Amino acid sequence: MVELEREQYSIDSFNEKSFKKLHYHLFQDIYSFAGQFRDV
Repeated sequence: MVELEREQYSIDSFNEKSFKKLHYHLFQDIYSFAGQFRDV
C-alpha cells in the first residue's frame, strides 16, 4: 500500500487488464492466484 500512497503505482483506466494488474500488485505475496480470475 505504501507504493500506492507514494504514487509509484498508477491505474490508467479501469478495465480487465488493469484490474488484474492491481490485484497482482496487492496480493502477489499472499495468493498464488493473484492477478488471475478463478472459478470457485
